[in-house]
Amino acid sequence: MTTQKPAQTTDTQRVPADQPEPVVRCTGVSKVFDGNTVLDDINLDVLPGETMVIMGG
Repeated sequence: MTTQKPAQTTDTQRVPADQPEPVVRCTGVSKVFDGNTVLDDINLDVLPGETMVIMGG
């Protein structure tokens, strides 16, 4: 089975003109533990004033 990833977008396509720039931006993050993919090419933006919690175990 082949999984096709979506096409990459540019910053101007991702952030509308009336929205502030992110204070944190992570793009293309992947992580593997003991041969198990737990994150696969994820993107995350945190905008000014947002509170973000990332939990894992």
